[in-house]
Amino acid sequence: MLAIECKFTEPYSGDIAKKNRLVDSCFLHKNGQNKELWGDKELRGCQNVAQQLREEELCYHHLDAAQLLKHMLGLANSKNNQPKHYGKWEILYLWFDSTGKAAEHHKQEIDEFIKAVGNDDGVVGDGGKIRAMTYQNLFKRLPKKLGDSHKEYQAYREYLAQRYFPEN
Repeated sequence: MLAIECKFTEPYSGDIAKKNRLVDSCFLHKNGQNKELWGDKELRGCQNVAQQLREEELCYHHLDAAQLLKHMLGLANSKNNQPKHYGKWEILYLWFDSTGKAAEHHKQEIDEFIKAVGNDDGVVGDGGKIRAMTYQNLFKRLPKKLGDSHKEYQAYREYLAQRYFPEN
């Protein structure tokens, strides 16, 4: 199962607190006992990051870490409802790489987040994976993947390339 989280300009604007906020129900049962939503799904790295966000030991300025954590939890939960061959899941963080310090900081946050929730290969828990790709990289790779097929999309691809990626 593949999920794609697309970001264009969102990382460079918006409410920083929202990008780091997870509601208390992610951590406490109604009776006040602690719960580990991510830990219960073998997502230990995600649980650690979630706890650090909750305790304000960690703060992302560009990456919406809370949203990614919730998506990964949803993917881990959904694999239990799928046939056995669907047990693996992956989330791709697709983002627009701009110029300047904000874009550099965003890239650094992405790399740090991936390492914090998984291993160097992006493996998260049992059966999950996270990776990141820029729109620029996607558009460079797309013509090679399509080859001579899908000629009807070539004009649209060229329009997008001229509009958003003139240096490519």
